[in-house]
Amino acid sequence: MAVCSACGAGHPRADMFGVEPELLCEACADGVRTRMNVRGRPATPDHKPRATALCLALAAILYVCAHVLWRPDPGGVRPDWLEALYPSWDIWLGAVWKFLSAMFLHVGLLHLLMNASALYYWGRAIEQTWGTPTLLALLLGTGMAAGAVEWIASGSGVGLSGGLLGLAGFLIARRKDHPTARVVMPDSTMRFVFIWVVGCIVATELGIFAIANWAHGAGLATGFLIGLASKHPKRKRLVPLAGLLCVALVVASVYVAFGETTVSRDGRKTWEKTSRKTLREEWVQKHR
Repeated sequence: MAVCSACGAGHPRADMFGVEPELLCEACADGVRTRMNVRGRPATPDHKPRATALCLALAAILYVCAHVLWRPDPGGVRPDWLEALYPSWDIWLGAVWKFLSAMFLHVGLLHLLMNASALYYWGRAIEQTWGTPTLLALLLGTGMAAGAVEWIASGSGVGLSGGLLGLAGFLIARRKDHPTARVVMPDSTMRFVFIWVVGCIVATELGIFAIANWAHGAGLATGFLIGLASKHPKRKRLVPLAGLLCVALVVASVYVAFGETTVSRDGRKTWEKTSRKTLREEWVQKHR
């Protein structure tokens, strides 16, 4: 027996319409008359989650490089090639590609495992249903936008969580109109996502962990907007506009900085607090 992804009723697989995980019974197929081949034909030509596997592998490789093979010395120094992947003040000179590389860096094994499990679950479902280009556009677009907002608001942040919440936001927006989104993002999972985001904010405010909450919020919001645009009748216009919003946030990170930070000036051992806006202006003027 196969289960209808819309109503949950069980029927013989041969009587179902569509392909897994979007099988529909006759009542939910809304007038579909042509029976599709349900014997394993993929939902998209590129049905195997290759991009999901590649992203997981890249995150794992960089974790091994950063935490096992080339661990920072007591002074926190890494090899130049590895250090170049982390967000730095070079972003103020246009090195926005660092938001992409920073997505695949993680601060610890638990951080990596949590993000990897979410990517395996959500990324695989989106890639098999909407295709590889959609997954990559969502993950990388919302992830870079999330990293840019975090940089603008407070400074550096690493990890896949901004892009993963972009995937979650997309699925939340599509829950009412797409059976795969309903299966992958049921009410319980959606509640957990919001509780987790709020819990991260509370943990940061209490000083328990330093978490990139701006990135989480930006990823969730941009993913949700893209999801809403993708189901709108004018989606051919609205989806590119939502994508341009992500691009605009990345571009803004070169010119805008908020918050405060501590710096050591002229090689002195004393540290002083300064606004990141002032620091940006001084640093750009010195290095241009």
